[in-house]
Amino acid sequence: MAKKVRIKGEARRIPQSKEEVAEDIAKMGSIQSIIGGIESDLQRKINDLTEPAMKRVGRLERGAARIFSGIEAFAGSRRDKLTSDGKKTIKLPTGHFGWRSLPLSADISDEEAAIAALEEAGLKKAVRTKKTIDKDELKKMFKAGVKKGAKRAAAAIAEVIKAIKSISMNAKRESFWIEPQKVELRLELAGEGKIKTTAAKSVNK
Repeated sequence: MAKKVRIKGEARRIPQSKEEVAEDIAKMGSIQSIIGGIESDLQRKINDLTEPAMKRVGRLERGAARIFSGIEAFAGSRRDKLTSDGKKTIKLPTGHFGWRSLPLSADISDEEAAIAALEEAGLKKAVRTKKTIDKDELKKMFKAGVKKGAKRAAAAIAEVIKAIKSISMNAKRESFWIEPQKVELRLELAGEGKIKTTAAKSVNK
């Protein structure tokens, strides 16, 4: 029998007046500002760590590229001898190197010019046509068919769209929103490396 898992959550507190709603919105604004301060501080720390780390990575990559180039030159100058047994892979105690045949590839430097040239040459089979749904046109057709006094043909089109299972037409809906006023924060470094945030002042739009 599967073990039941009970998920605990904080009880919802419903404000009892507009004054309490105003206080709660102010709390939300403070929370958002604190989160923004924490994220900004984190990003600064990431940036401070990223620059020297990427410089080191760059140096290591350039070193690896120089080694690779040297091995490639060595192998190229001795290829006949290295592959005298008919094998393209040379095995060494620390690893392998060799040559492999790559599949045919087509690199396009200017796709627009290439398409025009292929079409002009009558090679349209080499040009792929991408089909996408025009959502604006779809909404226009649907709205025309569901409005009051819609023509029969328009209504029929709307019904066809409704019947397509892979398409969902969402009617106008309401969403509740809260936008706390912006609060400027003063960030201070407290003890034990913790960030202390102090609301400086509110900024009205």
